[in-house]
Amino acid sequence: MKEKISYKEIVLSIVVSFAAYWFANAVLWIPWKANQWLGIVIMILLVPTLWGFSSFYCLSRISLLNMKKAVIIIASVFLIIAFISDYFFFAIWRGIPDELYHPTTFAAYGLIVIMPVIIGILLKRKNVKPKTISNKELIITGGLGILFLTSTLYSVQYW
Repeated sequence: MKEKISYKEIVLSIVVSFAAYWFANAVLWIPWKANQWLGIVIMILLVPTLWGFSSFYCLSRISLLNMKKAVIIIASVFLIIAFISDYFFFAIWRGIPDELYHPTTFAAYGLIVIMPVIIGILLKRKNVKPKTISNKELIITGGLGILFLTSTLYSVQYW
């Protein structure tokens, strides 16, 4: 019998995607401003690893009975958070919406959706037992997301 996806699992996917998105920006944009090719190399190396880990982190806390539904929910949450955060970062905060939607942006969105699918298939095959989600874990992950958001927004004011 399938279980319902809990609110903690959904909240975890929201805070993990928020933290992952802003961590990537904090690490990526400073080198990108110094040298675009350096930023591209870091993006190619960092983004798949980061979203793969984020997908694993969320999916490893969900029952295998719910894996297909969880993959869809997590991929959707990741995509929505990235889309909203991109719009906020480029269009609102930096005031440069014309730099927002490039082929690299759409490739990153595709990667964000594909990673939970790949990780979900791997976890299903390995029959991994889910870990529990604690309130402390949610608070720490959310706090890290806010820290990464703040550091990114602070650093871009000097560009």
